[in-house]
Formats: sequence, C-alpha cells, structure tokens
Amino acid sequence: MPIRRIYILSLFLYLLYSLWCFIHFGLEITDSDQSLMWQAALDISQGKVYVPLFYGQAYNSMAEAWLAAPLVWAGVPACRAVPLITWLMGITPVLIAQWMAVRRSKYGAAVFILLFAALLPDSFVQTCQMSRGFVQGVFFTSIGAGILLAGRKSHWIAGTGVFFILFGLGQNPNAIFLLAPVVFSTNLRRISWKQGVAGICGLLLAVSFFVFAQYWYRLHPQNLIHVKSGLFDWSGQILISQLPKSNAILRTVFPGGVFGLVILLALSLWWFAGQRRTQLAFIFLIIAVFFSMGSTKTTEASDNVFFGYSRFYLALPLALLFLVSGSNRSIKIPNIPFYLLALPVFLFFAFRSFQFRTHSNLQEINKAYIPLMVEKISTVKSDCEKAKDSAQKYGAKGIVVGGHYLLELFSCGCNALVPDYPAVMRPSYERRPWLYKDYENLIPGKVIFLELWQKDSAVFKKFTGIKRDIRGAAFILETGTLNFPKVADSLVGKKAH
Repeated sequence: MPIRRIYILSLFLYLLYSLWCFIHFGLEITDSDQSLMWQAALDISQGKVYVPLFYGQAYNSMAEAWLAAPLVWAGVPACRAVPLITWLMGITPVLIAQWMAVRRSKYGAAVFILLFAALLPDSFVQTCQMSRGFVQGVFFTSIGAGILLAGRKSHWIAGTGVFFILFGLGQNPNAIFLLAPVVFSTNLRRISWKQGVAGICGLLLAVSFFVFAQYWYRLHPQNLIHVKSGLFDWSGQILISQLPKSNAILRTVFPGGVFGLVILLALSLWWFAGQRRTQLAFIFLIIAVFFSMGSTKTTEASDNVFFGYSRFYLALPLALLFLVSGSNRSIKIPNIPFYLLALPVFLFFAFRSFQFRTHSNLQEINKAYIPLMVEKISTVKSDCEKAKDSAQKYGAKGIVVGGHYLLELFSCGCNALVPDYPAVMRPSYERRPWLYKDYENLIPGKVIFLELWQKDSAVFKKFTGIKRDIRGAAFILETGTLNFPKVADSLVGKKAH
C-alpha cells in the first residue's frame, strides 16, 4: 500500500534529517555548560560518582553523562559520546509518538508526526542537541507516556510508566506539558486496584530519589553554586511582562508562534470533534503554556539559542504529537502513485536540511547575548592542545582558569578533548569542590594562569613569571612549595580552603 511505503520513506528521511542536524550542530558546536556533562561522563566511567545531580546545583541531573559513561569506558571520547546520547534522547519522543500511531495502523498519523517534527523550528532541534539536561525530562517522561498510552493491562507495566513520568519531571520540569495526553486519555474508572498500587509504588520510587538528593545537598552545601532554579517562583507581574514576548517565546518551539498555536487549536477543535478529552487536552496545553510564563525562570533567557526560551517549552510540540498519535481519527493520504507522494516528501526534508545548516552558523548564533561561552569543538580542542603544549614546554603541572571567557571549556572541556591534560581548576567558580582534596598533595612548582582582566602587575605581585598567549593572556608563574589549591585560590583572590 502507498501509505505504508510513504511512512517508511518518511521515517527514513526523518532519521537522516536528524542525523544531518546532529553532525552539523551537535558534533560541531558546544558551550561551557556542556563541557560539565563531558567531565561527568569521564568521572562516572572511572567509577567516580561525586554528587546525585548536576555539578554545582541541586536541580537537573547528569542522566546524559550516566548513559554516555559506558561508551566513554569503552573508548569513545566523552566529547562524542555525550552529544550522541543527547541526540538519541532528543529524537526518542518523536519515535515513540509515531510508533504509537503505527501500532494502531494509523500510518497517516505517523507520517504527519514525522513531517511535523521536521517542521519544528531550528531552535527546537538545536536545543534538543545540547547536553545540558534540557532533553532529560522529555526523554524519560515520553517513555512513561508511551507505556501508559499503549494501554497495557499489566499493573507492573503501569507502575513502570508512572515511575518514568515522575522520574522525568524530577529530571527537568519542562516535561510537564507531556502530562496532558496522559491525564486526559486516562479513564480512572478503568484502573484496577493493582494498577493503582503499582502506580503509587512507581511514584514513590521516583520521588524518593529526588528527596534523597535534596537531603544529601543539605548535608553537603559546599557542592552548591546555584542554590535554586527559580522555576517554581511564579508572579502575576512577571506573567504580564512576559505576555508581549509570547510570540517570540513560542516561535522558538512552534511554527508560527502564537498565531500557529491558535490556528492549531482551532483545527484541533474541529478535527477532534466528538473526542472531548482530546479537545480538553489541547485547551489545557494552551492555558498551561501562557500560565507558565509567570515563572521567574522564564525571564532568564535571550534571543541566543544557547540561552533561549526553547529550553522551557520542548515538551509543548511533543505533547501535541502524542495527542495526534492517540486520536481515533485517521489522517487520509490520497491514493495516488507512490512517486507523486514521495517527491514532495523528499524535497521537504531536503529543504529543511539546507535551512538548518544555514541557521546553525556560529557567527549568527553569537550575535545575541549569552552568559556562557559558545565555540566550535575543533577550536576549543586546538586551544586545549596549545595549553597542554605550553605546560609541557615550561614544566607547569597545573592550569588555573581565572577571568577568562572560555570558562568551563578550559577547566572541564579540555579533559575530554586532550588526553593526559594537566591538573586544572577554576577556583572563582569551581563546581567540583572535591578537587581541593584531590589536589591537596600536588605541588606544581609552576602553573599557567589564564587571566584576561587582572593587570599584569597584580599577577606578578603574587608570583614571579612570564606572560605568553594562549587564547589571550597566559601567565607562566613560579609557585614554590605551595600546593595547587592554595596557588589557585591566591591567584583569584579567594580565601584558601
């Protein structure tokens, strides 16, 4: 049948398109926060587990690093393994949604899901490839949604679905919009007491992990740089101030922004006529999206995709795809020769691939404000190699990152990019306080100090040495018998541990 052949073609082209985007973005460009995930994958692959959640904060997690750790252990560089896992996590919700349609023989719906997923803005695709915890929530929650919406009778399977949903929401609450297709598709009267008990067990298991994590951080506050996320700080005043920006915000994850969402709502009310639960789910999503704009966290964004609004709303278009996959109505495809359908589908994916490549230009991305460093991975690797070569040339056994715009790209990223990199710390903003203990017996004798803002006289007043260039000012300093942490703290004017 032509419809099945079109589905197979659409699935193949979607995977090819997604792989193209990954190669030209996920494997090309990174930022200083993603290098933390690389470092975590390296640590975990070596059996070193320091904290339950993301380095330096009591929210988000290192799930991407945990899943990438086996690959790193097997020899895949962390700077490749982690982005690969993130990419797979990012496309999983789409694959689950289309699979749910196919298992009900709704091939037209599956084709629509794949085409619509490819139509989503470039900023959505780019955000789904950033290894910063953005996709962890939608990944786990979509697995749970797929399990529950598949309609399995086993109570333990239902309990597993509840666990994944709650575990995903705990990873990143941006997945909350995926609750709409689950909640509005569930008939509470049909839930057996066994399924209810299993669901409660799944809930308790997921919640217990995050309760433990918060308790652990209360006992170890030295591991916190960011104390709270601000996600649940809601204000009507913020909501009013954000509403004028709503079109710009939604345009990052949905074609046409507010206008496109309103058109889709109108179409859904017509298309799903008679399916009251599905209609209510669409209405709920619209209300929830605008209500969420009152969160303090949604103000922490700019027009730069690496600090964009899209990271808050990744689940919105995915929730719509799940609603389509669960619909009782069929999307008909004209019964015409296969090639007449295949040609426009192929041209659509080709156009989107070209469009994405054009919009993934680093110079264009860096035009908008961002509070972290974005750079090509190849460029960072070259800088790291230069720093390592300089350390070997001058006999420096440690590198201190001070006021330098490469941030964690130098202090964490270089470990994943260059083998046998020297000991390195960023004492003014170090997310890994255990380094103070790890390096307490390291007497470097000489260190390289990467610093752009301190005057030369201020640096040489602390230690004698020479000045060279490694992506900006680099001081080669004689540090005597001081251990590495004390040297690092003194260089940035921080009280020694």
